[in-house]
Amino acid sequence: MGLVLWELMFQLIQFHKKVIKRTKSNSLDNYAGLGFQLVAFVIALVYVGDWADSYFKTEPIFLLSGVFLAVFGVIYMLIIKFK
Repeated sequence: MGLVLWELMFQLIQFHKKVIKRTKSNSLDNYAGLGFQLVAFVIALVYVGDWADSYFKTEPIFLLSGVFLAVFGVIYMLIIKFK
């Protein structure tokens, strides 16, 4: 399951790079949805981690993995966006 999460994270990063390349101007509309994207990304990874914990009957292993992936993913997205 951990490999699936890493693959999902890799695919999301690749998709985000493609979106950033298409919208590289510094207009306000490019930043309007950034907060929603970041919150949705965090909620999605936390939810997936919680679901994986309940499915595999583990305690907070996948939940914590989801939280850490979300934090580092958000930092990465912000660095790419404001580069």
